[in-house]
Amino acid sequence: FPSHITVTTYSDMPYSRYRKLDNGTFVGEGFAFELLALLMKKFKFTYTIIPPAKDIIGDESSGMIQQLYN
Repeated sequence: FPSHITVTTYSDMPYSRYRKLDNGTFVGEGFAFELLALLMKKFKFTYTIIPPAKDIIGDESSGMIQQLYN
């Protein structure tokens, strides 16, 4: 398993949301990130959140799907 992964998300509480800290990094909140924290503990990895340009699921040309597609 990789030691570091990249995550994208959008705001859809109570499942997930993100906020930007003063240092410029993003932190995730909600059920999805609680589950991710359990997986991090078990598999010993870290993650970085890269939010989509638009806070939407989108398609090949926008949002989270575009990030995964590219």
